[in-house]
Amino acid sequence: MKRLGMVFAWFIIGLWCVLIAVWTFYNYAYQEKPTQVKSIEFLNPDTARESLVRIENAAGTTWYGTGFFVTPDKIATNIHVIAQPGPIVVNTIHKEKDVIWTGNENGDMSGKHKNKETNWVVEGVSAFDIKNDLAILKVNGKGTPFILGNSKRIKKNEPVTIIGFPFKKFRVKKGKVYSVRKSDKWLRSDMVIGGGSSGSPVLNEKGQVIGVHSYIQLDCSYSLASPSNVLKILLKRSDKTEHIDEWHKRDEIRSYAHYINGQNSYNEKDFYKSIKELDIAIQLDPASLYAYIKRGQTKSRLAAADEKMGNSEIARILYVAAIKDYTEAIKYNPENAAAYSGRANAEFEIGNRIDAIKDYNRAIDINTKHEVFYHIQGINKIEQGDAEFKQGNFEIAQHLYEDAIDYYGFAIKRSPKAAFLYIKRANSESKLGNTKADQGNTVDAKQHYEQAIEDCIHAIKLKPQSASAYNARALANYFFGKFEAEKQNLTEAKLLLQAAIEDWSLGIALQTEDTFKETELANAYKNQGNTKIQLGKIATKRKEGGNAIALYADAIDDYTQAIQLNPKDTHAYSKRGWGYYLIGKYQAQNGNIEESLEQYEFAIFDCEKSSQLDPNNAYAFYNRGVTKAAMSDTEDAINDFNRAIQINPRYAQAYYERGIVRETLGQKEKAKADFDKANEFDPNIGN
Repeated sequence: MKRLGMVFAWFIIGLWCVLIAVWTFYNYAYQEKPTQVKSIEFLNPDTARESLVRIENAAGTTWYGTGFFVTPDKIATNIHVIAQPGPIVVNTIHKEKDVIWTGNENGDMSGKHKNKETNWVVEGVSAFDIKNDLAILKVNGKGTPFILGNSKRIKKNEPVTIIGFPFKKFRVKKGKVYSVRKSDKWLRSDMVIGGGSSGSPVLNEKGQVIGVHSYIQLDCSYSLASPSNVLKILLKRSDKTEHIDEWHKRDEIRSYAHYINGQNSYNEKDFYKSIKELDIAIQLDPASLYAYIKRGQTKSRLAAADEKMGNSEIARILYVAAIKDYTEAIKYNPENAAAYSGRANAEFEIGNRIDAIKDYNRAIDINTKHEVFYHIQGINKIEQGDAEFKQGNFEIAQHLYEDAIDYYGFAIKRSPKAAFLYIKRANSESKLGNTKADQGNTVDAKQHYEQAIEDCIHAIKLKPQSASAYNARALANYFFGKFEAEKQNLTEAKLLLQAAIEDWSLGIALQTEDTFKETELANAYKNQGNTKIQLGKIATKRKEGGNAIALYADAIDDYTQAIQLNPKDTHAYSKRGWGYYLIGKYQAQNGNIEESLEQYEFAIFDCEKSSQLDPNNAYAFYNRGVTKAAMSDTEDAINDFNRAIQINPRYAQAYYERGIVRETLGQKEKAKADFDKANEFDPNIGN
């Protein structure tokens, strides 16, 4: 009897184990493998698109995104894709196409191919996770789910694929995972794709979902995806469904909606509206990390605009307010690199450079991709400096170039073997040398030109086949040589300019062998032409007429090469026009009137082409004015100088040449006024 009892007890235990195993299978394993489709097949785009959906949140401005089936009746996507109140439209866009026939008023029919679509009726939201930007939609019907992989097994440099609907078009993007964010295990990949891809599945090599694409970090060229293991946990508690209208009324979802509105307004450059929307987002959800970051970014943009208009005090107040927003974001997530880099940028602008460097370093420690932030900021400073320099604001330009040099200096300390950083710093040093030269600071100008050349030499050692390094050294030698020529140090100038020509030639040869952008090669030819023009001027001063003409002709050939590569390069036309003018001037001085008039006609044609491409190219009007003056067409010449001065009120050379024409016409008072104005902007003019 006792033995029978033991057998019965073991039978009950065994039965209980079987029941537990069956329950576990149906509640866990079965949910993750609901179909017989092998996971590897999901790497086939035609297979994968059957499990994808395109989502439209039609609220005022339609918001597009992507989603994908995780069970036959549930779809995963990002909260921000569906956060706006309004109807949610969910469609599967099949590979197969239908012909849509339409008729005109004459009764003629025309057909247009359109992908077949399956519309899914949304019953509501089954689960959501604010922190990880995830939501699960319940739909009426059955789709083919993806298989969820294990995001914990992701390794650095592992190949991944994003499949979704950027710009409403089905696209497949391949890349690699370069790190996993420490604070929340989000995956960072090197893929940057367009708007509408939010909510797309990130697939491993087996075709399993290991992440849900959320957003891209444009300034650092990477994307972020929430991990699949978080999605698995969310899926297990998706047993209840809340109607979409009720879900939209939740404070945290309303906060998300206002954050999206703020982001859209920011993209449209309506910064005040953006701040208003972000204020509401933060009021509804005081822990809205990304709303703080975006508001800080918006205040920084407004501060930069005020600073440019000369409202330094208002700009400082806005930068300080931005710093507070970034600090608040860091409080909620101390591992967010974007918050540190944003705060660093604002600190840098108000002069807190020590704190800025600490924040930059912290951002880079968290995410090495943020190292490129130094580079991006350096580029921004150079572009701002160039704009100010063109307007004659040399002191402002000088400070901007100095900031760029500092940014590249920080980056070089962290990446001393990155050749491109030395090249960029060299370009900044060259341009800073120009501002110093224009201010009459000879010693500093030379030091910056020499430093630029040293940086290029270092870059060439690191990367001997770098066309950019040779081009940068050529540019530094060109600026240095031009500077020496203006100081009448003709021997030194000639050596520097010849060195520049050698480097342009090397850079051009390397670019033709490698993949390059045609505009970059065009710029190299154009700059080589500029250098030959300077050498031609030196030859003219030394009474070497034949050599000068040969150099001008070679320069014209270079400009022609630049135009062939980039037919819309307005400066290449105006520079070639200047080359023709110089040859015409030489021929006129030597009594070859017919030849000179022919060259002048070529010059006028190029200047007119240049001004057509860019009506604000003051140099083109100046060149044409000089040429017209040489042809004794004084009225048109004055009109062209007027136009050049209208575009650039600080154009010293245009004032000077207009003064010469007016002097020949006997307009002594007007001529004197022009000479005085020219001397005001350039004390060395006419020497």
